[in-house]
Amino acid sequence: MKKIWQKRYNSLIINSYVGPWILKFILPEHLEKFQLIDDLALTLIAFNAGAELNINRLKKRIRSIVLIILMQTIVTVTLTTVVILLIKPFVEPFANQPIALIFGIGLIIGVISVAKSPSQTIAVIVETRSKGIMTDTVLGVTVLKDIVVIILFTLVINIVKSLTGTDTSLNISALVSLLVEIALSILSGAVYGYIIILYFRHIRQELLIFIVGIGFFITTLSHQFHLEFLLTCMVVGFVVENFSNYGNKFLEGVEKSSLPVYLVFFSIAGANLNLPILYSLWPIALVIVFSRLISIYLGTYSGARLAGDDPKICRLAWSGFIGQAGVSLGFAIIVSRQLPEIGNVVKNMIVAAIVINMIIGPIIFKWALQKSGETSAPTLRSSRKLKQVRDLKPKKV
Repeated sequence: MKKIWQKRYNSLIINSYVGPWILKFILPEHLEKFQLIDDLALTLIAFNAGAELNINRLKKRIRSIVLIILMQTIVTVTLTTVVILLIKPFVEPFANQPIALIFGIGLIIGVISVAKSPSQTIAVIVETRSKGIMTDTVLGVTVLKDIVVIILFTLVINIVKSLTGTDTSLNISALVSLLVEIALSILSGAVYGYIIILYFRHIRQELLIFIVGIGFFITTLSHQFHLEFLLTCMVVGFVVENFSNYGNKFLEGVEKSSLPVYLVFFSIAGANLNLPILYSLWPIALVIVFSRLISIYLGTYSGARLAGDDPKICRLAWSGFIGQAGVSLGFAIIVSRQLPEIGNVVKNMIVAAIVINMIIGPIIFKWALQKSGETSAPTLRSSRKLKQVRDLKPKKV
């Protein structure tokens, strides 16, 4: 799993140089034709996130999980929004924008800052063979938080879209329409989930083709009827995992079909990066990352304290929520599409912060797991000793 994520990061970085702004091997008109791959990758990411939401596993730590998610969301969104408002005069595209719009952008970046990478968290836990209360809490918060973030992002992006239009107010009918869209997205996800369960019961042939095919089908239909396909696909994964015995098979099929799609997805994301603009935004990205680290620590600590958790969780659990990747990157792409005038700048700011979080997240989380005493992977020294023992050959008599 670790090698797979390294390939994705490499694709993101390498293709940023071959895109339209440096070597120009890939032109903007080429990138527009890959939107279907973007949507498929986001569909598989949402399938995966939904399938990780196992009710039986989550309910053991539900009080702690809910309080940590609540406090992380409140603290992170609030602090990030304040930071974006404070740096408004220093960011050229923001300087002349109305304060209401910048407030909305702060909310968007704040919500995306709450998101993290379930796959990255699982990769570190598997690599270190960690087990314990902190590991279970971090994993539970990680997988359950995705659905909260997707709903919040859907609400916030629609509010900000209303601020960029001619009507700068979000009227009641628009809000009701949005809530209906969310409800229909959840309902359609439940229906698609049941269809997938029927497939496993009666067909079970060509699983990878079926998953890719239904992913395209759900995405196309969701766009056609203006539904939120990320939420729909997450509900699909949740239904298959919790209302059938096929959750593991479904997750296995999603993971197998996702590798080539993710590599293309990260390659496209890299080619879309405007490196000259990105370079100028690094100081702002560092400010966003730093404020996110502070808010995640404060949110996790306060949530764990309210839940009456062990001091170890209060002090160290925050480290499991730093890494970002697929979902956050998908949000950044959606922002650039739906806010065309200022969306690209926001996307580049978010991607720059994601790159930093992708690098530091696993390192800090691995350190915290070792500090908590929940790892069972051999240390470097013991691994060397074990290798020396294995390399010993019996002497010939």
